[in-house]
Amino acid sequence: MGFRQKLQFLLVQQLAISNKEASALLAAGKVWVDGHVEIKNVIFHPLSQVFVEGKLIYPSKPLQVLKFYKPRGIECTLNPEIPDNLLPFLKDSSSDLFHLGRLDKESEGLLLLTNEGKIHDKLLRNSSREVWKRYEVKIHPEPNFEQLETMRNGMILMGRKTLPCQVELTHKNLLSIQLLEGMNRQIRRMCYKLNLEILELKRVQIGEIKLGNLLPGESEHITQAELEYLKSLW
Repeated sequence: MGFRQKLQFLLVQQLAISNKEASALLAAGKVWVDGHVEIKNVIFHPLSQVFVEGKLIYPSKPLQVLKFYKPRGIECTLNPEIPDNLLPFLKDSSSDLFHLGRLDKESEGLLLLTNEGKIHDKLLRNSSREVWKRYEVKIHPEPNFEQLETMRNGMILMGRKTLPCQVELTHKNLLSIQLLEGMNRQIRRMCYKLNLEILELKRVQIGEIKLGNLLPGESEHITQAELEYLKSLW
């Protein structure tokens, strides 16, 4: 996905001014990008914030990225007509948020929400190669070496072989699984095929963004470091 817009062109677009006027604003040090004065006509990042004389001109609304602990039993939808939806947990947040990816109803853990479509597109379109996800999975019975190796090396699911993944037995019936792809209900399908029952499935990390100390139903804004990580995906 490309994004090659230059700062001066943005000023012309957003402020309805000439190129000469935009250049003068830059030269006068009146343009700030992500908290720093910018005097050059640089290519700016799509997740940047641009201010002119203290007024936000890009994006058109303040960027929001939240990490949310989706509880078990909650549908991953913001549709108010579907029972057990996410909306009751997000009453104090912007109404234009949408979730990035999904967790099935019986799974819990980290879910990202944002009001910025560029993040949504980047994560979903490139997740199979760029954004890995880590899960804690409680299973029964305790898996043997062959079952663990089968998961690690890839399995045939829905007619195709999954990518290799990292699988560690952290306790006698607790797995840490790290995936680089997001096939529908992949972990559940893998365990079912190996005759392993999933008792609990929790996503604890998406790339460098961690669930941390959030409790079910809680949300918080991502940190500046986590935002910089999202920027690095471009």
